[in-house]
Amino acid sequence: MQGASVESDFAAAVLFLQTYNGPHRILRNPTSSVRLDFDALYQQATLGSCSAIAPPLDGSSSADLNSWAKWKALGHLSKEAAMQTYIKTMDDLVHTSHNEIQLVVTVYEPSFDRSTTGGEARRSDNPAAP
Repeated sequence: MQGASVESDFAAAVLFLQTYNGPHRILRNPTSSVRLDFDALYQQATLGSCSAIAPPLDGSSSADLNSWAKWKALGHLSKEAAMQTYIKTMDDLVHTSHNEIQLVVTVYEPSFDRSTTGGEARRSDNPAAP
């Protein structure tokens, strides 16, 4: 990925994550480590290295302090590298979610019985049903 391609892929990833909840709605929880990672990478990609002072301990939530610490920890990572990391992290999260869903479908695959309703499909919630 280079230049404009990285920027357009980053913009698409940001747009996607605005509507994607992630497994167990992890991206909607402002204190989740995954959410804080994405927020820090977004800040780094759009604003550059963190030059803000730490939020005061007395008036800030732990989420604010954790968010600042994650961004600060990125150091002098370039904006482009932050965009690439954001995109890869999103891809990994979606891939992991997809694999978890596939596992659930494999373990619990509902079957449909057409024999008792004159050809209409009737769902059987028994995972062992043929």
